[in-house]
Amino acid sequence: MGAGARRIAVVPLFLAPGSHVTRDLPAEVRRLGALHPGVEVVLAPPLGSAEGVWEAAAGLARAALGLGEETGVSLSCGERTMERWGYDLQPLEIERKSFEIIEGLVDLTGLDPAEAAVVKRVVHATGDPGFADLLRWSPGAVAAGVRALAAGTPVVTDVQMARAGISRVRAERFGVEVRCHISEPGVREEARARGVTRSVAAVERAVAENPGAVFAFGNAPTALFRLLELVDEGRARPSLVIGVVVGFVGAAESKEALMARADPPWISCRGNRGGSAVAAATVNALLKAAAGEV
Repeated sequence: MGAGARRIAVVPLFLAPGSHVTRDLPAEVRRLGALHPGVEVVLAPPLGSAEGVWEAAAGLARAALGLGEETGVSLSCGERTMERWGYDLQPLEIERKSFEIIEGLVDLTGLDPAEAAVVKRVVHATGDPGFADLLRWSPGAVAAGVRALAAGTPVVTDVQMARAGISRVRAERFGVEVRCHISEPGVREEARARGVTRSVAAVERAVAENPGAVFAFGNAPTALFRLLELVDEGRARPSLVIGVVVGFVGAAESKEALMARADPPWISCRGNRGGSAVAAATVNALLKAAAGEV
């Protein structure tokens, strides 16, 4: 626009028309049009709508398989037919069928809808029905998390990966800010000077700013250990602690320390397994429950 252009085409480099193509990009095009009324901004179809793309993909598949040009291949992406398996499903339909399958694989007996949503979404995120047997929460913790998010309580994650996995659209619906302090200026230098991990320095910053946040940790045992110390010191008062950190050094121990407590409310899992995807999936399930979508 600064070069004097009057017509601009935005070409989404996506193979399938997902939420970025159908929602985010149109909103951005409208925003740019309002900012630059003298410029026409046109949104083109996604890259995957061009047949040449699929012809090229078929050629790459034939080459990889050592097949000749005359050999037919079946490709799949988004709304493209998945001929080999007999499906022609859209993303929401795929998710619905996935959850139907999960409901047949895990025992949800005695769980309320929000608790069942947490189990199903974690199993969906991990692809592992056995993860349901590892999940634990303190009495009333899931309900406390739903209430906290519905009230707009901020969420603090230990790493950026967990932050990125939390649905921005669902969080914004309740005015929930999702924060991660580990990459903020000065955190690395402070940690080095004190001889602690960046996760410890970051969680201290987070508690100073939002002592009552929902804390969702999937990666850093040191962050979880330090958060529990800050609770004991009276400096942190979490609305909920989602402690599902992963690893072989301190992960199981930090979660056991969390699960030994009656307060603050917590959601966790036993053993070395966990991760950012589990932390994000748990928050997303609570957001869905807050919206009455479970």
